[in-house]
Amino acid sequence: LAKQAVGQEVGRSMLAIRRLPFVAAPLAMQRRLLRYTIDRLPRSEPAGGFQDIETLVRFTGSGGRVGRRLTLAGQVMAEWHNDAVLLWKAGTLPSTSRSMPLPVPGLLTLKGLSLSVAAKTLALKEGWRSLAGPRRVFACLETAAPSLSIRFPRPGDRFQPLGAAGSQKLQDFFVNNKVPRAVRPHVPLVVSRGQILWVVGYRIGEPFKVRADTRRVLELTCSESDW
Repeated sequence: LAKQAVGQEVGRSMLAIRRLPFVAAPLAMQRRLLRYTIDRLPRSEPAGGFQDIETLVRFTGSGGRVGRRLTLAGQVMAEWHNDAVLLWKAGTLPSTSRSMPLPVPGLLTLKGLSLSVAAKTLALKEGWRSLAGPRRVFACLETAAPSLSIRFPRPGDRFQPLGAAGSQKLQDFFVNNKVPRAVRPHVPLVVSRGQILWVVGYRIGEPFKVRADTRRVLELTCSESDW
């Protein structure tokens, strides 16, 4: 049941309880599942008291509008997102406007998110499109600056997603792609010359796409780290 009901968001720092397998379980199992989930949160204190667990059982089982939140003891936060409830510890997820250099080639570990972002350059080869996905993207090396950085979203950020005719508010991109409100401040951004090159795990920017005359590409990947 735990494997069916509990998923991961934002590396290993946020957990998701899927509603359908949760409500299908007996009440005693629901309580144990919630205690198990809270205990898995980074730097979590022991599972909440009986009253907190009962409150969370009702919150998770009843359904709710997207963005509805609940605060429990020990800084445990819960938020509804579509058919799941997200759980995390307040203060354990990084959210800063400070830019961190991403070496090319090289690797940057975002310890609070248990994620690493790697960059390398390579010659353009046939079949590269089949290798691309949410966690591996390819950009035109000539367009991207020699130095890259990673930061988190800031107010007023704009982004031109791959395939879009113009830029849009990053907030609108998150809404259109159904990124949970609790997750949005903690989505890493790879930035080049002040422009968002990659919303990590989602999309690259149109200005940085591989073109017909591209000869060398920048490969960016993200993966879970052991931190």
